Amino acid sequence: MPRDLILDSITIEGFRGFNDPQTIELNGAHAIIFGAIGTGKSSTLCAIEWALFGNIAHIKCLESGTQAEFVNANKIDQKAKVTLKLKGDDGDYIVYREKQATKKGSKLTFSTPAGKFEGDEAADQIFSIFGTFEDFHRSVFLHQEAVRAIITENPEDRDSALDRLFGLEKTRELMSKIPLATILKECEKLEAEKMKIEERIKGATQQVEKEMETARKEALDLGLKKNDFNTQECIQRFKEIAKETSSAAEDCGIERPLFSEPATVEDVSKGLKKVKQVIKDCRKQIAATSRLNKLQKDQKQINEAKEKLEDALVELKEATEEYEKLEKEWGTIEQIEKRENEIKMKDDNLRKERETVDSTSKLVADGIEVISKQELKNCPICDARISPKDVLSKLKTKVSITLKKRLSEIDDERNKIREELFQLDDRKNAISKAISMIEKLKKAKDEAENALGEVLQSKSKGSEILLKEAEERLSELEKELAKVGKALNKKNEILQKIEDSTEICGAIVRVLEKEAEYEKIRETFAEEDSQIEILKTQIDEMSSLYTRLQSISEAIITAHRKLAGAFISKGKKKISSYYDRLCGHPYYNSIRIDMEQRNVKGVQKNTYTIRAFNNKEGRETLISTRFSMGQMNCAALSIFLSLSSMLERRPKFLILDDPSQSLDADHKKSLVKVLEDVSLGNQVIIATQDRELEQQIETGFRPEGGYIILNYKGWSKEGPVIEISKK
Repeated sequence: MPRDLILDSITIEGFRGFNDPQTIELNGAHAIIFGAIGTGKSSTLCAIEWALFGNIAHIKCLESGTQAEFVNANKIDQKAKVTLKLKGDDGDYIVYREKQATKKGSKLTFSTPAGKFEGDEAADQIFSIFGTFEDFHRSVFLHQEAVRAIITENPEDRDSALDRLFGLEKTRELMSKIPLATILKECEKLEAEKMKIEERIKGATQQVEKEMETARKEALDLGLKKNDFNTQECIQRFKEIAKETSSAAEDCGIERPLFSEPATVEDVSKGLKKVKQVIKDCRKQIAATSRLNKLQKDQKQINEAKEKLEDALVELKEATEEYEKLEKEWGTIEQIEKRENEIKMKDDNLRKERETVDSTSKLVADGIEVISKQELKNCPICDARISPKDVLSKLKTKVSITLKKRLSEIDDERNKIREELFQLDDRKNAISKAISMIEKLKKAKDEAENALGEVLQSKSKGSEILLKEAEERLSELEKELAKVGKALNKKNEILQKIEDSTEICGAIVRVLEKEAEYEKIRETFAEEDSQIEILKTQIDEMSSLYTRLQSISEAIITAHRKLAGAFISKGKKKISSYYDRLCGHPYYNSIRIDMEQRNVKGVQKNTYTIRAFNNKEGRETLISTRFSMGQMNCAALSIFLSLSSMLERRPKFLILDDPSQSLDADHKKSLVKVLEDVSLGNQVIIATQDRELEQQIETGFRPEGGYIILNYKGWSKEGPVIEISKK
């Protein structure tokens, strides 16, 4: 394999701005390509990369699918041709590439001291020497677009640019192409679709499932077991029920029912309905033909009449006792009335006495008035000699004491008489009421006796006799009821047993009907069930794929991080050295690339930040926040030059396209000195439009063996006008 390959010459025809063939002889010398914007400098450099790789890094062909944009529009044959001659330690290496504008791809020939190669074989040989297209741009060709990408504020662009410099752009692309987020989203989509179908099925089956579980629970509560829930068991139980029902109907005196031979659960269900109707008819027949009801009715009537008479006797006895108590305490009504007459006569005598006392009192009062008004010496009645004072005193004494006292006594006695009369009247009323109540209760007792006699159909008289007959009749009824009830109970027990068996068999029928209904619904959703299974399989497969790809992704991420870390660590000193020489910052004398992980659309990727340091004071800053564009451009150049020097490469030439963008005069001067050092082991080719940089090169660039200047003056029909001079 060749070593130390350098550019000897390049012949360009029909490529980009070149029309007629033009050969640029470099003879391995350093070259400064100078010219204004749009004079063909970049086309010359692009011809080198196109010849080697059939592509141009920073040009996107948007107008055609054949990369016709690479061919000069004025070229008559519409062919682009580039011949690249390189010299190695073992001889010449010639690359020839030709492209027809209307065709995809291009024709490639590679001549080496070992032989001539064409097509894919030629591309393989070029790869073995120059590496990949990306390797070429990482270690040989620094394009101005690459510099812009490194110093951009957009983290995604900066990260991609640094990964390209580290040779990890394919790894980054691979991580981006592992569709973890897409697979996860697809899994979620499949799961949502599955759940939607399941919810639809659940909505249809949920009520039936609930009813089925209820039916099973009810059946189990009746003592059934799960293995009883089958059609044969159900049919067998029904046959026994039908046989017992027919026998019971015959015993009750109704027509023996006919039951069809059951073959299905539906037949059993219909048969059970018929059994229930027969049982109902049996009970009606028993009620219509049994003496039990009449005996019970007779028993009830006698008990009611008996109790009514007993109650009447009790009430009559209590009323009589109450009357006798009153009579004993107060006497009879006649005695009370006699007493009333006695005290009424007394009251009448007192009344008369009071009237007499009142007359005497009035007379005395009149005498007092007469004596008071006239000074009488003789009594007006008997004409006897009197003392008016004494008479007046005696009269007043008699009126005020004797007469008043008697009147008061009369009034008190009369009040007592009135109170006693009220009391006697109350007692008389109470005794009258008691007598009335006794009469009423006697009448009620008589009515109760008559009623009991009618119920007993007895002509006997008297309560005691009737009650005795009632007791005897009730005793007879109890015996008859026991006899009739025993036979009736036996029939009812048989009917109840049939009903219990019917309920149990019906419970089995309900379970089987609900299970059949459930299965019918499930059959309706058979296609959905199949779809659910397919979705489950797809989800499992997608989940498994996600897990495997996640493991691969994690392995790639780990490798990516380690490789990038290795490059950063290995180039740390050289990057800071180049930066210090190029930038000459008054405070920050070194730079460092920091790396961390960040999530980009579900993928972990390396993200880079470029920091500047003051090693003495231990201070740091992000270059994007405190540095000028020129200072950041120095940082980008430092990174490219350090990595280029670290990589093992056979080409010993370095191409820099417009490296001085945004640099001030001091930075450009520093750049020239650095490039002079780089030229010690490399053929340096610089393209620039920067007149100030050109002047710095003319005065400060002194590489061994000198250099040539390609001065692009403008355009002609043949292509760019180039003046070549040697320094």
